[in-house]
Amino acid sequence: MYKYDSKYNKIIYDILSGSIIIGLISYATIHFDTNPEYLKIVAYLWGVPLLYFYFVYIIYPQGNKALKDFTIHGFIGMILTIILMIITYLMIINNYDKYTILIFNLLFGLITLFLYFYYEIYYKI
Repeated sequence: MYKYDSKYNKIIYDILSGSIIIGLISYATIHFDTNPEYLKIVAYLWGVPLLYFYFVYIIYPQGNKALKDFTIHGFIGMILTIILMIITYLMIINNYDKYTILIFNLLFGLITLFLYFYYEIYYKI
């Protein structure tokens, strides 16, 4: 019974700490109108390795194989994100409208997500 309770306590802790992080990000983006630098700070915090640390902290009790697998698949996702960010930046400097940029970002994300699961990359790498 103790393991059962401990597992759910960890889930609750992870949900609460993750919610606080997301809440702070939301707070900063809401205040963009009065403090434009907040959006830059949010972008930096999103990209800084501290968020990766948070995930490593959650996963490390499962051992090195779990950390290795998480890191590899996170790296795959990051490479795709960097590609998307480069394309988005090029779209911005070439004056694409916001709607086109949003739709492209959504479609890119959905297509890469579909391909990841369709080809079962999580089994192969």
